[in-house]
Amino acid sequence: MNFSLTFYPVILLVLTFVWAFLEDVCDQNDYECQHPNDITVMGHLENRKCHISNILRRIRQTTLLTCVKECFITSQCTAINYRKNWSLCDVVGEITDSALVEEDGCSFSKISTWPNSFAGVCTNHNCAAGQKCVKVDNGLYTCITVYCDEELPDIYDAVSIETFGLYRNLGAGNKFKCNDGFVLVGRPFVICTDYGKWKMLFYCIKQALFPPRDCDDIPHHYGSGVYSIYPTTSAKFDVYCEMDTDDGDWTIKEKQFSFAYIVLPILIETTYQIEQVIQRRLDGSTDFYRGWAAYQDGFGNLTLEFWLGDSLTYHTGNMFSTHDRDNDKAANHNCAGIYKGAWWYKSCHYSNLNGPYLPPGQISSYANGIIWETWKGYYYSLKSTKLMIKKV
Repeated sequence: MNFSLTFYPVILLVLTFVWAFLEDVCDQNDYECQHPNDITVMGHLENRKCHISNILRRIRQTTLLTCVKECFITSQCTAINYRKNWSLCDVVGEITDSALVEEDGCSFSKISTWPNSFAGVCTNHNCAAGQKCVKVDNGLYTCITVYCDEELPDIYDAVSIETFGLYRNLGAGNKFKCNDGFVLVGRPFVICTDYGKWKMLFYCIKQALFPPRDCDDIPHHYGSGVYSIYPTTSAKFDVYCEMDTDDGDWTIKEKQFSFAYIVLPILIETTYQIEQVIQRRLDGSTDFYRGWAAYQDGFGNLTLEFWLGDSLTYHTGNMFSTHDRDNDKAANHNCAGIYKGAWWYKSCHYSNLNGPYLPPGQISSYANGIIWETWKGYYYSLKSTKLMIKKV
């Protein structure tokens, strides 16, 4: 009897402490969190230890116990890092022994050592990778995306300069710097976009190749995308470099180039030179029935449909025509006006890739769509086209 009375104040003190921190970390209206089934399990902290990889989320200005709760409600979380001096929480995914290192000021804890009642109504949530559970009305929960479920893509010729390593928060950026001998082009971040996919804002290019003159100077491992090139020291414009077709470095498109530098090949020559002018049709979202000035300056969206001209060897001797500048060889009519396009018409065309976007397939009107006569004939409008050139 005396033995039990001796330890009763200690037990009461522990229970009082537990209830106090539950009130601190649990939502006011989350009864399940504030009244756990087992309040004797307090978690195990490994001081001066930190897991340096697979950080799903990094949460700033938070407490240790809130960090524990965030792990419970975040899908794929198995452990936490907590840096008390920074009030910094890492929500950690899969853990490996090799990634657990010594770090002053950091404490590591496996979430399995903590009571899952911290999660409240989210205790048994089934949120998918990349999501966390959030309590809603009527004691229910929903899942929202909070991090990129995939690991960062391979980053070439650069190293991370994040103080505590890489992380995957939605909308956050990891900062990098290029290796010695390389120049960084763009902003030095890789970000997890708001839709949960990674986006690189930079690439590293060898100093000897900077600034890049064309797509061939862009390192191919950075993949297809929009890049700025500098054909001369005074000329800069954006191009879409296709790195995935054939052996890569195809220039697909350009936008808003200057006639002072790139002369649109109004008179088609018989050889490809350095003209990097191109076209793509996808879905009819861009009107290609435009005047001369539009084709001169370029138009469209670099990720959708666009025009910036082209030179095709089989159009030798033909002038480029638009509805407001008739350069074709037809005596009594304007081919661009008749076929609602802009092209190197003769009298009139065997191809009309800038013609009106019609429902793909057989058409009733003669030669009046996206036409490639030698392939599908004049009564078939193509679904999509893409013209590419490269330096030889």
